[in-house]
Amino acid sequence: GDERKSGVLFPSFGHSGSNGFELEVPYYFNLAPNYDLTLTPGLLTSRGVELAGQFRFLSSNSHGQIDTTFLPDDSQARGDRSYLHFTDITDFKRGMRFDADIANVSDHNYFEDFAVGSDQTSVTFLERRADVLYYDDVWRIRGELQNFQTIDITVPPDERPYSRVPRIQANALW
Repeated sequence: GDERKSGVLFPSFGHSGSNGFELEVPYYFNLAPNYDLTLTPGLLTSRGVELAGQFRFLSSNSHGQIDTTFLPDDSQARGDRSYLHFTDITDFKRGMRFDADIANVSDHNYFEDFAVGSDQTSVTFLERRADVLYYDDVWRIRGELQNFQTIDITVPPDERPYSRVPRIQANALW
C-alpha cells in the first residue's frame, strides 16, 4: 500500500582521508502519522562508531525537527563529538507564533571533519534564536532571544557576531 512503514533504508558508504571507510545504515521508525524518527548508526574506521538521529513532528499548529549526531571518543580528536539542530514553528492561536532555530556543535573543527560540500565546511557561526510574535490588523510585536556559537576561531573578536540582549520590537501597520 501507500502507507509509510518502519524499516531499514538504503545504506551509505564511502571513504575519506580523515575518516577512513564510512558505513551508515539508517533505520526509519514510523511512530505515528504526525511524527517519525530515523536513527542512523555508522562506522568511521579512522574515528569510531557514531549515531545520528532525525526526529520530525507535525501537528495542526506546529512543525519542526531535531537533528543530532554523536561520536563518542573520536579516536583522532581524542574526545566526544556532537551536533544538535532544533527547529520549531508553533502557532498558539491566530496571531501568536513561536519560532525557534537553535544549533550547537561540540568543537570548532566539527564541520571541517564531517560536513559535505563547501557550504557546510565553511560554517563560521551557528545561530541560536527563539522568537515570540504577536500580530493582528494593526500591530506586530516581536520578542527575540539570539546569540551565536563561533565556529571559525580565526575570525577576529571584533568581527564576530554579538549576542543580543532580549529585545522587543513593535510596529504599527497604519
